Amino acid sequence: PDTARAGPLEPPIAIVFDHIAVEVKTIDWGRQARVSDGHLLMHGRHDAYELETGAVIDRGPESVAPPVPHTRMSLRGKGSLTHFDLDQALVETLRGAIRASGRASWDSTVAWSLAVDGTDLQPGLVASDTAAWPGTVGFRFHTEGTLDSIGPRGVARLDTLSGDLRSYPLAGSATFDMARTEVIMSTAHLAWGSVLVEGAGKVVDSVNLDFRVNVPDVGIPVPGAVGKLAARVLAHGARATPLVTADFSGAGLALDSNSVRTARGRLAFD
Repeated sequence: PDTARAGPLEPPIAIVFDHIAVEVKTIDWGRQARVSDGHLLMHGRHDAYELETGAVIDRGPESVAPPVPHTRMSLRGKGSLTHFDLDQALVETLRGAIRASGRASWDSTVAWSLAVDGTDLQPGLVASDTAAWPGTVGFRFHTEGTLDSIGPRGVARLDTLSGDLRSYPLAGSATFDMARTEVIMSTAHLAWGSVLVEGAGKVVDSVNLDFRVNVPDVGIPVPGAVGKLAARVLAHGARATPLVTADFSGAGLALDSNSVRTARGRLAFD
């Protein structure tokens, strides 16, 4: 009988590379973004190598709103034929930073773990009116799991979303559990000042999602607007073609010279 065990792919001889270097001076990406100072460095051998790469991204010669923010990216890691350890990925953008570290392996089983932290990010820098969106945002996210022929099994969790945006405190979290063909959103919560968004549900062969939105002050997400708005959004039905409905109501809505005393209705998409 065939008792051979599948193992990692091994070349017939050791592959040693003392130093590999690739440099990219400047590339215009669709003329909306410009990539410069790109580099990739590798050294080691096929079963034990180290890698470092990075680049700078800026707006291109024909960039339009929203502008591409100045972004500097770098990555350091080490790996083999069966795994890769991400020591650190660093993205410096929006005058803040996003850092990530983790591990991916693919020997007998595909597995992953990844942690991502964002600090002091200023999303208003990509708004058309930057002055109307002051504040900084941070977050902490992690995911881990395994993958087989049926699908992934693991968890993806937004542990915290925090900050202060337009002088209103921001807080949020969400958890997604993956059980091969099933994705369960056990909790999703976002609070921004008095604005509250909550949701839960799951996606299997069918979709069953329920979100509730309460906006006592529309002026928080829409600068210059007044009034209040509430909505419930449901998605259900076949995974490929779910029916999405939104029941909403509002009162005292106004923006610039436009106003609505009361509003109520239902939107449906399929």
